[in-house]
Amino acid sequence: MLACHPPFLTALDYRPQLLALASQIADQPLPFEWAIGREREKIDISIRNRRFGVIIFIENKIDAAEQPSQLSRYRRLLDKAIMYELRVLVYLTPEETLPTSGEPHFHITYADDIRDWLVGCCDAVIPDRVKHNIKQYVEIIDVLRG
Repeated sequence: MLACHPPFLTALDYRPQLLALASQIADQPLPFEWAIGREREKIDISIRNRRFGVIIFIENKIDAAEQPSQLSRYRRLLDKAIMYELRVLVYLTPEETLPTSGEPHFHITYADDIRDWLVGCCDAVIPDRVKHNIKQYVEIIDVLRG
């Protein structure tokens, strides 16, 4: 996971459920402790940390429509991951667009959550090329917002 300040979970701490999740991770895990996968079992992003028993599935919706029972399917996959105590399903959209399935999840947006986190990451001591890439992502989010 990109070692940024603020860390991804605590950057969202104004959402009570995510604050509870972040507070259960007592000390800052090292970047190599996180396993990040993409597009596996149709899940856009999966984030795992065995030491802290955390698994997070992120469904990233930019242009594609939500498929029938999509979040229900992801929730079932999470429920099967019993070796992880904390199992989180995140629905990520450019702006406030609610899912149609009504499954339990955390809804975050590029406009309200990810953009500010990325801007905070640029304050970290990271290589200039990484800062440049982050700034490009922020610009893309701004374009998506109109």
